[in-house]
Amino acid sequence: MELIDKSLHNIDAASCLIQGQYYTESIHCVYYACYQMLLYKIDELFDKNERERKSDYDAYVYNRSIKRGRFLGSHDFWIKFFQEKMQENGIAFFKETEMMKSLKESRHKADYSDTSFSHAQAEADKKVAENIISKLKGIQL
Repeated sequence: MELIDKSLHNIDAASCLIQGQYYTESIHCVYYACYQMLLYKIDELFDKNERERKSDYDAYVYNRSIKRGRFLGSHDFWIKFFQEKMQENGIAFFKETEMMKSLKESRHKADYSDTSFSHAQAEADKKVAENIISKLKGIQL
């Protein structure tokens, strides 16, 4: 299944979870819908695929470890990569990058802490994700 399809399925799954009053669980799907669309656009716009993305990230980690430097996790690496590429091409994407980071933080809380999310929070995060996905889908270089 292509990443674009997984992304759209995750947004649909988030809607179903919200409708079923599984607000906290919906946050996971909302974030991954954005992240999968971001990866899809990286592959589409920069002629990459899953194997190349893994190789690029592994090389980054290896180079940082040789220098004994801190390194970004893979999600942060690709979010930053995309934001920088958009900036290089004169496309504003900084606001969306910050929103994705916020969704990632919410996803982390939803998945790994005792934090519960309300209906309003789940709907708001889903709307943010839908806006990010819409912007991502419209980007052409």
